[in-house]
Amino acid sequence: MNMNITKPGPKNIVTKSNQLIEAKYKLGLSELRIVLLLASFIHPDANEFETYKISIKDFNSWLGLKGKPKYQELEKITDDLQKKIFKIRTPQETITTSWLSSVVYHHGEGTVQLRFDPLLKPYLLELKQNFTSYYIQNVINLKSLYSVRIYELLKQYERIGKRTFLLEELRDILGLADQYPAYGNFKQKVLNVAQKELEKKSDILFDFKEVKKGRAVHKIMFTIKPNQDVTETLPSIPPSNNDVGIKDIIDLPTEDILRVSDDVTEIQKLALSLGFNISNKMVENWIKYGKEFVIEVMESTRYNDKINNHIPYISKLLLEKSKESADTIKIDPEEVMIAKFIFDQSPKKAALRIESLPDWMIEPKAIGKFQEVMAKEEAEQLWIKKKDYIMNEIRKNQNTAMNAYYPSR
Repeated sequence: MNMNITKPGPKNIVTKSNQLIEAKYKLGLSELRIVLLLASFIHPDANEFETYKISIKDFNSWLGLKGKPKYQELEKITDDLQKKIFKIRTPQETITTSWLSSVVYHHGEGTVQLRFDPLLKPYLLELKQNFTSYYIQNVINLKSLYSVRIYELLKQYERIGKRTFLLEELRDILGLADQYPAYGNFKQKVLNVAQKELEKKSDILFDFKEVKKGRAVHKIMFTIKPNQDVTETLPSIPPSNNDVGIKDIIDLPTEDILRVSDDVTEIQKLALSLGFNISNKMVENWIKYGKEFVIEVMESTRYNDKINNHIPYISKLLLEKSKESADTIKIDPEEVMIAKFIFDQSPKKAALRIESLPDWMIEPKAIGKFQEVMAKEEAEQLWIKKKDYIMNEIRKNQNTAMNAYYPSR
């Protein structure tokens, strides 16, 4: 059966799920360009992967190889790509897959056929939410594969304008766990190169700040901005999550920005991996300490089998550790006080029987606590405003403690 030759184009759009963007894998630059090329061919309405036929001449040019096409060189690149497997982790499963299911070279006609592995369908096809789109033109001419990966990681958060990584987390995602162990080399070879390349060749640019723990760099805080010189040459592209655009993000209150981002979902998935559920509202309260800080504190509890009730325990840790951390964002004192009160009123261990106190018994305790830092009238108003939330959280914590005593319930 004859198949039309697909032509690469700079205005082709790459759309990936955010899970795939954040997956930990290591590819060479030519291999990564093949993945991007195929992703840019996918039609927005496709529900199955197609096999794409590309002329060897175009393929050679796309990979940045000089001289006449050499089948042996191209076959080695695609063979190596087919051998490279990677993992995508979800709360329900860990998927191990390769990138390509098939590669066919037609030597007589000077073409090659390629097709994505079917296991990648949920991460490249029929995406309705939690995805990122961009014109392939933004990464075509990047010479560093780390520049491409950093572009995707920052493009994902372009509308929010900021993204912070633990240094080791960023190394891991980029496949650099064993390379550039000295931060100075990592900064020079990866961060500085990406910064210069993106400013010159992509539609976003970034600055970054180093956050230290003692003398060592602990986190990298990125500030992301549109690169007007490049953006103006491209047509508009739909928002990454098919819901709100950058103007809408700017107009939203902080609480709604948190909902639009993937931060809440990320924290909830981590909570599930630790063995408990957590409400959106509680996550939003925690995230005021900074997402990375919250993840760090949560991870510190992973192997502590003495914790029977994670939510109040982690809330208390966040309170205590935030006072020790110089780089923590400013916390609303009312929220801190409410979190501490909820912790004080919640069971600290599994129990056979827990008496659920009515509102009228909790009310004087809460108002008394609030009066330590405000006038009585303000304390009473705060109780009225936050009563439902406080009582709901206390009852959830009581239920968690009961379930810990009766794990089969």
